[in-house]
Amino acid sequence: SFGDGEKYNANVEAGYVGSKGNLPYQQYSQYGAKGNLWLHMKENNSLHISAGYKGFNTYRYGYEPKNLSLPEDSLAVKYNLVSVGIGLSNPMNGPADVSYNGSLKLDYFTDNRSGQETSFHFNVPVEKKISDNASLTVGIKGMVSSFHGPLADFSNNLFLLPVTANLQLKENLTLKAGIIPSWNNKTFKLMPDVELEYLLNEKNMVLQGGFTGYYTEQTYHSLAAYNPWMAQPDSLTNTRNSDFYVGLKSNVNQNLSYRIKAGFGKQYNIPLFINDAKDGRYFLLLNESEWNRVFVAGELTYQQGEKINWTNSLTFNGYGQQKTYDKSYGILPFELRSSLRFLIRKDLRFKADVYTFNGAMYRPIGGGNKRGESALDMNAGLEFDIQPKLRLWLQFNNIINQDYQRWNQYPVLGFQALGGIIFHM
Repeated sequence: SFGDGEKYNANVEAGYVGSKGNLPYQQYSQYGAKGNLWLHMKENNSLHISAGYKGFNTYRYGYEPKNLSLPEDSLAVKYNLVSVGIGLSNPMNGPADVSYNGSLKLDYFTDNRSGQETSFHFNVPVEKKISDNASLTVGIKGMVSSFHGPLADFSNNLFLLPVTANLQLKENLTLKAGIIPSWNNKTFKLMPDVELEYLLNEKNMVLQGGFTGYYTEQTYHSLAAYNPWMAQPDSLTNTRNSDFYVGLKSNVNQNLSYRIKAGFGKQYNIPLFINDAKDGRYFLLLNESEWNRVFVAGELTYQQGEKINWTNSLTFNGYGQQKTYDKSYGILPFELRSSLRFLIRKDLRFKADVYTFNGAMYRPIGGGNKRGESALDMNAGLEFDIQPKLRLWLQFNNIINQDYQRWNQYPVLGFQALGGIIFHM
């Protein structure tokens, strides 16, 4: 890190990690470097420039039966991502009572099977203060993406023009009311964006309710990050979501806060994954055209300065009335994550993570439908400063050594002990 903090500041970071399991080809490595530069200009404007590279290597070791003799190059999986971005923001209202926070990002993603994807992401919201109790936000948001591969060439484009009014109706009642014209690969949809918040008491307990529509962008890059053993896609579109929900959030005190939201709605064009019928090492991408969804999401955070940081998140999703496939292949119905960071002393830090989920539906090679088993993964580690710029770390992963599978036929790495060095310049 460097900079004076007033005119500019910047940071550069690089890293590498690799692990290997007991099964043939059960290994991976990931590495990369990234840099950020912030220029603080006149009239509270801030310019952010970023660039980075990421590499990820693994193998399709999940083939059946395990005694197959396959060439190594037919199993290798290699991904590369180059990203550049720029953003301009003015979070404080200027003389015209206008604030903005625009960003543009270009991603170039490749694999070792001659697949190439270029994605341009943009988001330019502008907020105009109308009065002390009202403001108007307009903008443009979306993505322009193209893929070129040995078997398919296609594009995937999304444009949104959100318009939202933010109103303070009463001292304890606020309303966000808007519409979102959208074009997903030239298909027009007008989506709502409505949320009502009511302050229940002086302890910052807020009741929420809303009806909103939004898109989840789908790219080869995002899907491969979700499931690195997928086959190249032959087409992509974006997932449209429509949610009715109620929620409750509160900053209980200066240390503790929580948020919980429950609702129902519809989703359209959802990506699903099934093993190929030959040996199962590839995951084929399916498109579920429409289903109903009920969901519950919760967050709990405890923060005590730099000494304790404890975060928890819970997600439950239930699906029904599918239009295309009878099961939600590859989608986890329940996830719970808990992460603790504890400063034992100024030069010694402890961290621990717990992750549990209920298994996803899958298709075995022989046919039919099955649900994967539930799993519990626990990690713990220490970081110790031996000099102001030098830090040692030790990490224990999958402490209980559970042999679970997030993706069918792909057991995770077992118990691992890893160590390394972090050097700050």
